[in-house]
Amino acid sequence: MWSPLDGAPMYRSTMSKERFAFLLRALRFDDRSTRQERVKEDRLAPIRPLWNEVVKKCQECYEPGPHLTVDEQLLAFRGRCAFRMYIPNKPAKYGLKIVMMCDVDSHYMCNAIPYLGKGTVELSKDKTLGEVLTTEVTGVVAG
Repeated sequence: MWSPLDGAPMYRSTMSKERFAFLLRALRFDDRSTRQERVKEDRLAPIRPLWNEVVKKCQECYEPGPHLTVDEQLLAFRGRCAFRMYIPNKPAKYGLKIVMMCDVDSHYMCNAIPYLGKGTVELSKDKTLGEVLTTEVTGVVAG
């Protein structure tokens, strides 16, 4: 982002790369003293309030067109995370799997569910994981 060759000037003019790195190291979204208890019930607990707020704002700030698509995306990530996945046929290979519903024309994200492993959604005997995730992510428009 800060490269003079292919980075956007906006980033370099806003703050230095070192300042950004410092803020990134210092940024916390949860209370560490209660994290262990919350993570037992929700693996996304450290950032769940932030995640929910981002998805909520995405839904409030955009009216999607009539054509939507649902697909999984592997968000490249090699850090420590209990639900980081390895998918050998993806370009990034390691990352966080997110099931997203996007507008076909603008590619805007209308809803998203991170795949947290077993327990992400409640499964039933007559539906596959893909069916349940698709139903869950399209619930905001399906009614």
